[in-house]
Amino acid sequence: MTPRTLTLAALAALVVGVGLMVLFDTAATLVVSVVLLFAYLVLGVFAIAAPEHLGELGDRDDSPGD
Repeated sequence: MTPRTLTLAALAALVVGVGLMVLFDTAATLVVSVVLLFAYLVLGVFAIAAPEHLGELGDRDDSPGD
């Protein structure tokens, strides 16, 4: 999956998870919302730690020049 797809999936999990948690108050929807919020965290970490993003960080030359 691309970082963009992971980001969109993370945001969708966040919106649906928060929506279920706020709108409904049954045990089943609370369990599903907590699982979706955990999925949001995991997907967000994978989106941030994608090799494409990490490679861009290594290309910078922030060291003091000679």
